[in-house]
Amino acid sequence: MRNIGIVLAKGSSRRIPKKNLQKICDKEMFLYPVDILRASGVCDKIVVSTDDDEVREVATNYGVHVVMRDPSWDKDEWQFNAPTHGTIEKYENRTGQRFDDCTLILGNSVFVRASWIRVALDFLRNRLVAGMKLTHVYPVDCVDSICTVFRIHRAGLYFAHRLPLPHVGINLDIDYPSDLELARKIMTTIDYPLNETIHEEADRLENMISKSDTPRFQR
Repeated sequence: MRNIGIVLAKGSSRRIPKKNLQKICDKEMFLYPVDILRASGVCDKIVVSTDDDEVREVATNYGVHVVMRDPSWDKDEWQFNAPTHGTIEKYENRTGQRFDDCTLILGNSVFVRASWIRVALDFLRNRLVAGMKLTHVYPVDCVDSICTVFRIHRAGLYFAHRLPLPHVGINLDIDYPSDLELARKIMTTIDYPLNETIHEEADRLENMISKSDTPRFQR
């Protein structure tokens, strides 16, 4: 089974100019998802999908394959469906390779955990589900740090199920300038995402709050 990792990193953004190129600790934002995919160890290839020449140059210099987006992909009402499948098709046609499943991370989702991807991919391949959206679980069930693992269907659309994962103490996709400022502060104090030990205390507290002898969240 072959897995392609994709980082969607457009050049434009409404709230933060050239958001994916904003630097966090001297590294462009979209390169954090690239490192997460590398750290997961499950991707046969990693591709950055972009419409921006500067993103392409940064990604290429970082040793990542790049697929330039077709403007028509952004007209898809399913938001990420056309860019994702268009990237897969374009890269497969270019290289002659075929992939069975895909791990997709948005360029502004810098707090995804590599271990989540390993767990989700194992679940996908052994439980025969079509796909899973990896999110945090909160009392209000808000969704952040979006990462999706799914089986590639050549017909096009996929519908991802949600895979419950523990509250890890950080709930942040970078969408607003205040998010970017906070992420920069966080990244100066932790070795993230490669060091995941910072989550253990948050997991312990969550399990204690559940008031049960059985941990609320299992690794």
